[in-house]
Amino acid sequence: MSDLLASVRARAQDNLFWRHLGIEVEAAREGWVRLRVPIRDEVRNAPGAPLHGGVYSALVDTAVGGALSTLHDAAAGGVGQTTLDLNVSFIASATEGAVFAEGRILKKGRTIAFGEATITDAAGRLLATGRATYMILGKIAGGRSGDGGTLPSANTPFAKEIAVADTRHKIVFSPPLPSPIMELAKPLLPAGFDLIVMDSTTPAFRKEMADAEFYMGFPREHLNKELFATAKRLKLIQLISAGYDRVDVNAAREARVPIANNGGSNSVAVAEAAMMLMLSVAKRLAWQHKNVTAGKWRVGDFSQNRLYELSGKTLGIVGLGTIGKKVARRAKAFDMTVQYYDIVRLTEDQEDAFGVRFVLFDELLRTSDVVSLHVPLNAVTRKMMGEREFASMKPTAFFINTCRGPVVDEDALFKALATNQIVAAGLDVMVEEPPISDHPLFGLENVTITPHTAGPTWENWSKAFRNGFDNIQRVAAGLPALWVVPELRGV
Repeated sequence: MSDLLASVRARAQDNLFWRHLGIEVEAAREGWVRLRVPIRDEVRNAPGAPLHGGVYSALVDTAVGGALSTLHDAAAGGVGQTTLDLNVSFIASATEGAVFAEGRILKKGRTIAFGEATITDAAGRLLATGRATYMILGKIAGGRSGDGGTLPSANTPFAKEIAVADTRHKIVFSPPLPSPIMELAKPLLPAGFDLIVMDSTTPAFRKEMADAEFYMGFPREHLNKELFATAKRLKLIQLISAGYDRVDVNAAREARVPIANNGGSNSVAVAEAAMMLMLSVAKRLAWQHKNVTAGKWRVGDFSQNRLYELSGKTLGIVGLGTIGKKVARRAKAFDMTVQYYDIVRLTEDQEDAFGVRFVLFDELLRTSDVVSLHVPLNAVTRKMMGEREFASMKPTAFFINTCRGPVVDEDALFKALATNQIVAAGLDVMVEEPPISDHPLFGLENVTITPHTAGPTWENWSKAFRNGFDNIQRVAAGLPALWVVPELRGV
């Protein structure tokens, strides 16, 4: 047995909490440990029930703490450590056998360390993931840390390190959201961070941004070259939306400030909205509702006003990113065949796992019964659907757009719908938002439109705040940001 493994096991035996949970140290190396916990009734919700969720949190904490303990000594009167922040994502439950936690340190400074942990069962099934931030405590004059010794004076090196660790980080949030939504952010705000909520149209916004390290909120035109010139300390633009077309990406690149989107926090909502629009146009929901409320019951006959099933249809997804993948999963539940086009092609194993197959863009248009767009708005995708593309689609096809309005040439879409080149369209986005009151599409009966509301469900506000704060903590700890938009990866 290595001296390091023996040392970590000795610490585990000295820790009453570890002993209570039955944590065993299976392996250890510098900056990494693997722990094992047998599932006993003492760690269940009830006898025979799944493992108590709190045990997952404890395991993430102890795994990261155990990994950190491999990187410094714990001699008498020496060094200790304490948890500053803990984030855990629960994925699956465990009911029998044992669970395993692997902790690893991602970054370690003199006083702060940042690590992550994964929890699996014996078969390797992922149960939970998490991250933890630790403060490393040095010797305090007169005794061990926490033993009642005399605190160091402000001039000692240790006191200066603690002062650095206590430095607060400033996040400017814009635009202000309704107070019930902002209340969801408060309990998720990490310790050591201040959240300043500002209207970006006011002079005070630029003043607050001058010393801010982080911007969090929606993409707006004020995120431009002038702002980056003012915000000299800015480290990250953290969006709580998926789109970023209203941010000056070139200015961000020049300032070397990454832009991160919401990490898929609204992906379930948008995927559900895409399926809703498919069903709405297949069943002519808006048209039927309008007729019923006007006193018209079953207008025409079923050969003239045809209703369709999704089952057996071929769905063509343009852009198989986070949202596109979730649409594919839901479409499979409706017994649809799913094909996709994306500039980044999946491996064959990944395609098998998602039940999709790659086709070329023109091939997708020709062979799909439903075409659903899930792409970002940029120079390449702007007006990617024009007259040629709609003319390529089946005359029995539906068109769905829940990404960005300007990826579609609306004049070409109107022509395709008005001349029955395609059967129907379901839109959550338009080129101009809000559109003009007499927009030509409003006069058609074979189009269903929602007002760009696919993303903001009540459930995903917390997801967006959680992802945003987590990413901000990573950058504050010196780690690279997650979910950086493609144009700025590597900045």
